[in-house]
Amino acid sequence: MHSGSWAPVSAEAAHAIKAGRPLILLGGPPLWRDFFCLLDSTVQCAADAQAGCALIEARLMAG
Repeated sequence: MHSGSWAPVSAEAAHAIKAGRPLILLGGPPLWRDFFCLLDSTVQCAADAQAGCALIEARLMAG
């Protein structure tokens, strides 16, 4: 990710939210994480790749 360039990420996140797709944000500034979590309560955030993989695994196990 380019430093300070969250515009492409925000566009992709908005498309996922609008389509009702699962969304896990990996890292990123707290302001962005808070913003997307406020838009949709199903948005999840992970601090690192390991935490992101754990969230994906939990989603898959839940069905």
